[in-house]
Amino acid sequence: MKVGFVGLGRMGQAIAGRVLGAGHDLVVFNRTAEKAAGLAKAGARVASSIADACEGREVVITMLTDDAALREVTLNPGGLRDSIPPGAIHLTMGTHGAGAIQELAAVHARANQILAAAPVLGRPDMAASGQLGIVAAGPADALQKCEPLFQVMGRRTFRAGAKPEHSIAIKLANNFLLGCAIGSMAEGFSLDGKSFRGPGLQGLRQDHRR
Repeated sequence: MKVGFVGLGRMGQAIAGRVLGAGHDLVVFNRTAEKAAGLAKAGARVASSIADACEGREVVITMLTDDAALREVTLNPGGLRDSIPPGAIHLTMGTHGAGAIQELAAVHARANQILAAAPVLGRPDMAASGQLGIVAAGPADALQKCEPLFQVMGRRTFRAGAKPEHSIAIKLANNFLLGCAIGSMAEGFSLDGKSFRGPGLQGLRQDHRR
């Protein structure tokens, strides 16, 4: 497939590396061009602009830090809205707000383009080994077209329906649950630590160590 990729942080570089390693025709862009050096050495073409990264591409993937960056890359003059070919797919894989995704889906629809969302579950090291979980939502035919990319990026793809914002809701719920679990474990460890520092709990401490 002819794939463009915008946003080469740690996660972006790892995912782009998987796409390139699978033999897809990859063009990459990042504001800090040095971050593209490794991919260029591996055979990717480094675009001179966002428009250049979109030209002739079937799918353009974005992996960006926040909603502001996504809107800037998509809506600014020469951005994805102006540059993706009609019928092509903007596949956003970052963690964004549902409102931003709904807004950009409407923008792309007016330009005869397609927005699909596929936020990921996992760390950059998991991305590099193709072990991510991918929560994908958007038009069924667009997701089917992206399936060869999902297969090299992750170990499993979870389909979340036809509306891109549905995948965002699932990803945010997942983050919320993980945050609650981490907070609960921290409270438990803190309680445990304070209890065993008490002056009258020497016997309990010794039993615990057994």
